[in-house]
Amino acid sequence: MILFPFTGLKNVVYSEKPKNTIAIAMSTDNNYVFPAIVSMTSILENKNPDTKIDFYIMLSGETTQESKNKIISLQNKYSNCNITLIDMNDKMKSFYTSGHIKTAAYYRLALPSLLPHLDKVLYLDVDIIVRKDLSELFNYNVNNFYLAGVVEYQGDNRLNRLKWRWSRRNDDFYMQKYGANIYKKSYINSGVIIFNLNKMRKDNIEPKLLECAESYNHLTHDQCVINLVCYNKILYIPSIYNSSPQDNYGSNQVIVHYLGKNKPWSSPESKDADLWWKYVQKTDYSKEIQQKYMAI
Repeated sequence: MILFPFTGLKNVVYSEKPKNTIAIAMSTDNNYVFPAIVSMTSILENKNPDTKIDFYIMLSGETTQESKNKIISLQNKYSNCNITLIDMNDKMKSFYTSGHIKTAAYYRLALPSLLPHLDKVLYLDVDIIVRKDLSELFNYNVNNFYLAGVVEYQGDNRLNRLKWRWSRRNDDFYMQKYGANIYKKSYINSGVIIFNLNKMRKDNIEPKLLECAESYNHLTHDQCVINLVCYNKILYIPSIYNSSPQDNYGSNQVIVHYLGKNKPWSSPESKDADLWWKYVQKTDYSKEIQQKYMAI
């Protein structure tokens, strides 16, 4: 059952994009606006001068006009930057959430219809820091796949726990309905994904994603949905594009992803939190961010 149709953005004029344009989608609610701004700042600070960034920011219905203005202000600060805000209102409110995972996590499932003018888009979570230009990542050839992502770190205790919970709770359901036990293959993290929107539209994947999200209280929310529905049509890309500080990444790391509930803004003593706070200082809201998270 499809809960609601998406018809894409309205009243937006789409111009032909130069080859060095990167389309980036992100989603947030009002509580995560500052992390979104910090992540966007890291992208813009580290892009090549001739790289243009087109941001598409999906916002929950309670996002204030003040928060929207703060996000939009980045396009006035940085050259070759355009920001489009997408109001998601109360869509997907019925989908399962738990812990620090909120409804906005599911917004990425609707990107094929939200962005009908794009063939592909790079989706990024807002709890990331980008250290280098993203052109090489965005230009991965995903023609034969629905999406590309990084496999969850196989030695991580978190994945082992998920495997155990999967075998106890989900295995029969998923095998019967989808013919897939994704943990026996490779399971990608949904925080950094290149979506092949063109192929997803051709194969009518979005309704399947939404139906899957509604059908069950999935253990890892949108991440389970994406891995199940796109099974066998996922391109696996290097971990330099999505590793957490606990993965002990090297100097060539492109994207640092602060996985889990302990975020650098709430746990400033956590590993590599100083990297996130470095980009806070490059925003126009550093004092507000410090006051909000550090009670200064």
